[in-house]
Amino acid sequence: MEGDVKASVDTAHGNLTALSFGVPHIVINNPLRAAKVEGYVRLAGLDEFRITDWAALEETFDRLGATPRERWATTADRLKARVCEQFDRLTELIARAAEERRETRDRPAKSRGELPLELYSTIAELHARLEHEKTARQATEKELSDSKKFLRDRHLAHKARLKRSEDRNECLEADVRTLRAQNECLEERLRGITL
Repeated sequence: MEGDVKASVDTAHGNLTALSFGVPHIVINNPLRAAKVEGYVRLAGLDEFRITDWAALEETFDRLGATPRERWATTADRLKARVCEQFDRLTELIARAAEERRETRDRPAKSRGELPLELYSTIAELHARLEHEKTARQATEKELSDSKKFLRDRHLAHKARLKRSEDRNECLEADVRTLRAQNECLEERLRGITL
């Protein structure tokens, strides 16, 4: 397996960045499955590389390592092509609207109600997408914050357990040394009695 396989805790941006560079990665989503991340998983066809439970991490990591790297580059190229198509469509709509504006510049001003219906539809779609992205970003930021807190708490708990284990080991080692000294003393006394 190559050394640049990554698992990103930033559920949206880290995965998008990894995919755009063709880097294999595991998509980590919370058990409630955030809509933005699930949309990314479906769009990219990465269901087998999405986990919602840490118990699935090892199995998914093995599957990730067995997957040819070319799959990631192919998926990234396919999605980049779709993005280009969408930008081309937006460019066409903007160019058409600009052309219509130029054609009507010398005519009397139109009322707002006479604008092409497509323009209103496009604006409404953009506003809806913007609102959805804003909500999804806020949810993702909260998930990330909660994940960081959870991981930090687990880390601190593990450190505390490790410290307690180390302290117990030190006490047990001291007890063993004491018992060995007592054993040696008893053996010495026993040799003195039997001679």
